[in-house]
Amino acid sequence: MHGYMLKLGNPFLTQWQRRYFYLFPNRVEWRGEGESRQNLLTMEQIVTVEETQVKDKKCILLRIKGGKQFVLQCESDPEFVQWKKELNEAFTEAQKLLRRAPKVIGKGQAGTVELSKPPLTHRNSNGL
Repeated sequence: MHGYMLKLGNPFLTQWQRRYFYLFPNRVEWRGEGESRQNLLTMEQIVTVEETQVKDKKCILLRIKGGKQFVLQCESDPEFVQWKKELNEAFTEAQKLLRRAPKVIGKGQAGTVELSKPPLTHRNSNGL
């Protein structure tokens, strides 16, 4: 999913900045008009996706690890509903995958130990 949204920005969080957002299964990216730098937020960094209100406007609040937060506002109600739904689904799916990840990593540890053992025979440069 992709499209324009307003992001509450500047150091005092008082100014709405129009940005173009891209939603991927594992991350959210955005870019400002005329900016070459791409901003990135992974689903692993997000703690919650909530609905909030700023000056009588429905907004999406993304709480981030470390106490930071992003406030996003859509330009219309249908866009708000769609973005909130898609962000919630992507966040929920990412959380499910992250919960399963330690099990997968734990199973792979035995193979890592085997690779760190020295080879049984040492070959010289002739291949013998």
